[in-house]
Amino acid sequence: MVPRTVLLFVLCLATLPAQGEVRLQAADGQPLSGLYSAPKGAPRGGVLLLHMYRSNRTAWRPIESRLAAARFHVLALDLRGHGKSSKDAQGNPVDVSRALTNDPKTNPFLKMHLDAKAGIDLLVKRGAPADRLAVVGASVGCSVALHAAHVYPDAVTAAVLMTPGIEYLGVPSVQHAKSWGNRPALILSSVEEADRGARPLKAAMTGEDVKMLLIPERGIHGTRMFGRVATIEADIIEWLQAALVTNLELKVPVTKDLFIDGAFEADEGAGATRIAVPLAAGKNATVRISRNRKHLVIGFDVPERYLRRNEVMVYVHGGPDEAPAPTPRTFKISFSPANPERRPLFQWQGTEEGSWKEVPTRDLQAYGQTRDRSRWTAEIAIPLSKVLPEDGPNTLRLAFQVNGQKAEQQRFYPPSPTIPNVPKLWVPSKVAEL
Repeated sequence: MVPRTVLLFVLCLATLPAQGEVRLQAADGQPLSGLYSAPKGAPRGGVLLLHMYRSNRTAWRPIESRLAAARFHVLALDLRGHGKSSKDAQGNPVDVSRALTNDPKTNPFLKMHLDAKAGIDLLVKRGAPADRLAVVGASVGCSVALHAAHVYPDAVTAAVLMTPGIEYLGVPSVQHAKSWGNRPALILSSVEEADRGARPLKAAMTGEDVKMLLIPERGIHGTRMFGRVATIEADIIEWLQAALVTNLELKVPVTKDLFIDGAFEADEGAGATRIAVPLAAGKNATVRISRNRKHLVIGFDVPERYLRRNEVMVYVHGGPDEAPAPTPRTFKISFSPANPERRPLFQWQGTEEGSWKEVPTRDLQAYGQTRDRSRWTAEIAIPLSKVLPEDGPNTLRLAFQVNGQKAEQQRFYPPSPTIPNVPKLWVPSKVAEL
């Protein structure tokens, strides 16, 4: 018989909403409010969102649900003195006026690292892996993120800084950035504001995994990038996936009803592993992988308007070595919807010299078509004998690339800007045995 307390706990977990307001408290007693979003699937990590000055958690609406769909625990937090965290424990308004920032003893922004730590603790309590936690800050939210990472280095795995400042509202961000170390960070800024924060911080953050992206658009301070900078939401999500998800693994299950006809119906390949690749404007491409008796079968479903005359690529590596250079068991396969009447397959095989070479390969089957002028679907079957050693492990390594109309619209799974040359970031993929 199941104990009543255990049963009640299970029932409570089952009824937890996917998204809802949460109440928490900073270590100094300041009450806080936030909007928590549960991951849609097995969690990949946790993401804490910190807004700009005189803003609140609603500024993160363009991205918070997409982060949850990408399987992250997400908390959009109202910092003290903002939104629904505007009052202290006695119910008095929290003053966050600029006049208080002249004195470190009265500066409320120097206490906000406590807010961030409370948010991180909540994410871990909700199930986010403690070693995969990122803080995404905008404007002064960047300052709070760096301060929290300085005070609690083991609690912050990575950070995205949207228009950071040098010493915004009295928070010495350059000083805090010097302790960043080798953690991954992404700095985003307009060119016009880069000298006031992004460039000095990049110089202070000397780790190899710190990337800075300068954007030509004007008037895009902090979360004002959303809706103004094309693909910025997808770019942030992809970067977080690469920074936090270091041990991806795909399962290639056996499915019986597979048809190499370009169709992508729900009842075809039932039970196959499906991957969502975020594109521009909130759209997704879908990759489906499975195997039948003799073939690895990979399908794509991509918005035609996104693709136009560009292409999707799949990289398959079946060699036992870990070297990124192509080997005879490495394939780079391109599907192009430019002409639906043409066989949508160009196939390259790696050579001993470590380069891609177009070679004819028998037994490859492929099909592609545009349906309703809205989605482009394609499917390929690769003989497992071509990529798996006869008596070796049943493990492949995979990578996918979706090319949009412009260079900045390239999308990768796993997220990696190196894929157009040779994938240095692969996904180990276990092929189910018959």
